[in-house]
Amino acid sequence: MNTNQTDTFEQTEVQHYDNTQRSKLAIASLICSLIFCCPVVTIFGPILGIVALLKIKSSHLLGKKLAIAGIFLGVITTVLSCWGGYYVYSKAKGILGDVTQTASEVITASYSHDFEEVRKNFSSQNSAVSDEEIDEFANLLLSRYGSFDSVVVDWEADDQDLQPSGQITPMPVILVFETESVHGTLMFEIVPGGDFVEAKFCCIKIDDTTHGDIIFPKDSQCDQ
Repeated sequence: MNTNQTDTFEQTEVQHYDNTQRSKLAIASLICSLIFCCPVVTIFGPILGIVALLKIKSSHLLGKKLAIAGIFLGVITTVLSCWGGYYVYSKAKGILGDVTQTASEVITASYSHDFEEVRKNFSSQNSAVSDEEIDEFANLLLSRYGSFDSVVVDWEADDQDLQPSGQITPMPVILVFETESVHGTLMFEIVPGGDFVEAKFCCIKIDDTTHGDIIFPKDSQCDQ
């Protein structure tokens, strides 16, 4: 090979290298894989990375290492994001279960005149509710609706009159009694306790357009 041929070959190689582009799919793969907060996005990291590798293999594009990194990180971040989402969901579900369970215990204890048990489930703001008010509440429920069964979350409720206030949060519920089920809103407070946090009963408002609403305790957050 003479000097002119050598120079032409080297110029061709340099020009070929300069014209070689980095795979945009490989870059997108890595970017998607690094968005930790959204598993819907991170799952695209490995997918784009695999497509990028296939295109790089059949072309002169650069970015093989970026694509591999996108696949590797995408798998890890997707798994971690899904686990984190499940953890938050399970904790939230547990709190809702604690709220309805606590409300059920308050009403059940009211029916059995176990005043100390009622007060034990209250938040510190309303724990001084009197025996007379607890009795009045239980007797009113018994006379209107009969024996008490349970409290469940009202998932179909559209609107709430009560609004969150600080750490106190409203939740729509259905109270199941012997004769009928009635809708209402209970207010609860999340406080540190147990493995994570625990729910403390604040007050409850029962919606009764026929006989009049019931608020327990009176002069509480539910009476505002």
